[in-house]
Amino acid sequence: MNVDEFWNLIEASRRAGSKRDEREAFLHERLWRAPRPHLLDFVQHLSATREPANTYRLWRAAGIIMDGRCSTDSFHYFQM
Repeated sequence: MNVDEFWNLIEASRRAGSKRDEREAFLHERLWRAPRPHLLDFVQHLSATREPANTYRLWRAAGIIMDGRCSTDSFHYFQM
């Protein structure tokens, strides 16, 4: 899966539903059937896309928005 295919899949998930669980279900269905190399490529592209948002500055902002309760998992969901 190249980067364009990754973004096409992300865009298709957006059209599949406006709620996070709908998008996750769409991606799960597509990736479940994908060959292992495509799945690994997807994870690599997703990680590269999210990496710029992994900053302490954003984590502090998330903590303020979430009333000081922003665990590692909460921050991960906040980024999405």
